[in-house]
Amino acid sequence: MKKPDSNLNFPPKFVEHLLACVFIFLAALIVLDQANPSTTHLGRDSGNFLYIARTLLRGKTLYLFAWENKPPGIFFIDALGLWLGRGTRWGIFIMEFAFLLTAATAGFHLLKNRFGVGIATASTLIWLVGLNFVLNGGNFTEEYSLAFNFLSLCLLPAIVNGRKPFLASFLLGILLGCSFFMRANNTGVQISIILTLIILHWVEKDRTIPLNLLIAIGFGFLLPAGGVLYYFIARDAVRTFIDASFIYNFFYSSGHFQPLGALFSGLKNLSFVGGVTMVGLWVSLEELWLQLKNRRMDPFLLWLCINFIVDVALSGLSGRNYEHYFINWLPMVAMSSAYLMKKGAASSNEWTRKFPVRSLLAAITIIIILCREPLLNSIHTISQISIHHSLFQKPDPISEYVNSHSLPGQTVLVWGGQTGINFLANRDAPTRYVFYPYYVESEYTDQISAEFYQAVNSHPPALIVDGSYFVPEEVVPLSTASPIKWLKEHQAYNPPYLEEFYAFFRSHYSYETTVNRVDIYRLDK
Repeated sequence: MKKPDSNLNFPPKFVEHLLACVFIFLAALIVLDQANPSTTHLGRDSGNFLYIARTLLRGKTLYLFAWENKPPGIFFIDALGLWLGRGTRWGIFIMEFAFLLTAATAGFHLLKNRFGVGIATASTLIWLVGLNFVLNGGNFTEEYSLAFNFLSLCLLPAIVNGRKPFLASFLLGILLGCSFFMRANNTGVQISIILTLIILHWVEKDRTIPLNLLIAIGFGFLLPAGGVLYYFIARDAVRTFIDASFIYNFFYSSGHFQPLGALFSGLKNLSFVGGVTMVGLWVSLEELWLQLKNRRMDPFLLWLCINFIVDVALSGLSGRNYEHYFINWLPMVAMSSAYLMKKGAASSNEWTRKFPVRSLLAAITIIIILCREPLLNSIHTISQISIHHSLFQKPDPISEYVNSHSLPGQTVLVWGGQTGINFLANRDAPTRYVFYPYYVESEYTDQISAEFYQAVNSHPPALIVDGSYFVPEEVVPLSTASPIKWLKEHQAYNPPYLEEFYAFFRSHYSYETTVNRVDIYRLDK
C-alpha cells in the first residue's frame, strides 16, 4: 500500500500562521461592516474628508480651496483611496481595511511574542470589539493612526534591548510624525514610549543613551514633516497650513480641558471593554510597583501605566468626548487585557501555549457563530459586485436630488458642514469654509465669517441644503425665526456675519422641498 506523501502535511507553524491570518482578516472585516459603502450612509466628518480629498485630486491646494482644522494626513490618505476606488467610497474602505489589518497584525504579533497565542487572540478580540463600539462609521484620523501606534509598540523591545536601538528609534520617529500629521492628539503611544525610555534610563542612572535615542527619534520625525512642509512650501501655503492645523486648534481646545470627563466618557463608550481595561490597569500597576521596589521594570508595564495618563489627558483636551477620540485608547486596551489574562488565567494560558492551533480555531469558530450577520453582509456585497461589475454604494436621496436638480457648474451650500452631500452629488461648495457657522471663537473667526459671507453673496449657490437636521443641538436651522435667540437658548457661539447671512438668505432663497426631513432652498430667479 502506497504511503501518503509526507510533503502534503503542512508544518504546525505554517498552520498556526495561516489560521492567525484568517482570524485577523475575519475580525477586521466584521468591525468594518459599519463602514461598508453598500449598506451604510456617509458620516459627517468622513464626508467632509472625502470632499476635501477630491479637491486634492483635482490639483487644488489643501486649506486654500477647502479649509479644515485637521492636519493633512487624513486628506492624503483619502485622496489615495478615492484614486484607487475610481472616485467611490470603496477606495476609502480599502484604505481602512489595509490600515486595520496592519494594526491588528502588528498587535497580534507583539502580544503573541510576549504572552502566547491564546492571550494574543483574546486581547486582539477585546480591542477590536472596543473599536467596533467607537468607530462610528469609520474614516477617522484615529482609525488610521492605530496602525502607526501598534507598529510603534512593536519597536519598544528593539529600542530597549535590541542590537540596533538607533534604527528602531529612527523608525519610531517616522511613525510619530505619521500620527502627528493625522492629528496631534493621536501621538499618545509614541509620547508614552519616549517617557518610558527616559524613566528606564533614569532608574538605571544612564542618561547618555536616551539622549542619543531622542535625537534619532527627532531625525525620524523630520522625514514625514519634511514631506508635508515641501508640499505646502511648493504651493506657498505654509502659513495657512499651520494656522488651520495647529493654531486654530488651540482656540478649539482652549478652556475645555476635562480629563476626568474624558475618562468617564471613554469607559462609557467602550462599554465592558473599558471595565476590562481598568481591571487590567490596576493589576499592572500593582505589578509595576513591586518591580519598582527592585529597580527592575518591565518596559511594557511602565509604558502601559504612563500611556493611560497620557491618552486620557490627550482625549480630554477639547472637552468634547466624541466617540472616535477613544480609538486612541485601543493599544492600551490590548496590553492591559493581556496582562490581566496573564495574571488571572495561568492554567488556560498554559493550555493555549501547548495548543495554539486549537486556540485560533476556537476563536475563528466563535466569531463566525456570533457575527454571522456582518459576515453575510460582506459575502452578499462581494457577490453583488462580482455579478454587476460595479462598485455600487448605498443611495443617498438628498445627494441624488441635489445632483438631478442642479447643473454640474453650479455650486451647492450645505448649511452646517455636511459636505458629504456635496461629494456624493458631485457639486462644489461656494466657499472653502464649509463648516460655517459651526466654528469656535478665535482670532481667525472674523476672517472666516467675512470670507464665507462674501463668497456666498458674490456667487450665490443654486441650492442651499439645511444640514442642521443632522446636528440639531449644534447648528442653528435656516428656518428659525430668530437665529440669535436660538443660539442663546442653546448656549452656542454667535459667529460674525450670521445676521447678514440670514438677511441675504431670506431675500434671495425660497423653500423648494424636503427630502428625508432635510429642507432644501433654491436661489430665486
